[in-house]
Amino acid sequence: MVPTDRTAIVCSLAGMLARLREMPPESNRETIADRILNLLVSNDICIDIVQACGVADAAAARAFWLDALTRKMQREGMDRRKFDWLIAEGGIDPVSILTAARSWKDGVPADAEQLKSLLGRLQQRLAFAGTSELPLPPETPPEKALQAKLELLEKPACLSYVELFEHLVGARIHAEACLMDLPTALDLSQPDIGRRVALLRRYVCQLRRLPFLGGAQKQQTTAAAGGAG
Repeated sequence: MVPTDRTAIVCSLAGMLARLREMPPESNRETIADRILNLLVSNDICIDIVQACGVADAAAARAFWLDALTRKMQREGMDRRKFDWLIAEGGIDPVSILTAARSWKDGVPADAEQLKSLLGRLQQRLAFAGTSELPLPPETPPEKALQAKLELLEKPACLSYVELFEHLVGARIHAEACLMDLPTALDLSQPDIGRRVALLRRYVCQLRRLPFLGGAQKQQTTAAAGGAG
């Protein structure tokens, strides 16, 4: 039976991960991995499972969990290789990947190109802006709206890729407005400029959380060709 109490879930997950670390490679580790994935999926827990394992050989752990994710997706009638665009090069968030694959069966969501374009413009515009340590609260309506969205995104509560994407799309118009309000020369000693630059940099950090926008991800050519991860 899969536990539903939050404390029981954490204890069960920690116990299975500890058991998995102690099992020799030739043992049936796949069964434990499948149980861990079922626990995460059943309780909608978005975590980096490679990091949670806490093992020295991250590359081997990543390959192991990709295999487990492949098995899980196959049981749901999905070819994991078609969703390589959801898989970052480093960690693996199985629940986010599964949720996104179910929601975006036809590929990258429609608004992704607009967000990717905005990310590129923001990175280019802010690359040489310098830094400001001044705590500057938002003042204009776009700044306040963007701040509200960022506060949701930056909370410790885990968000799936789908939830993260929806919030980022909702914040795009406010980020665009803040970007348009920036002058040619970015003097961060000016409070209005410092405020907007700080907000936009936070928005960039959130955009980069999605592998198909700005995070390190597998090459799209691999996914297009149906190559194995």
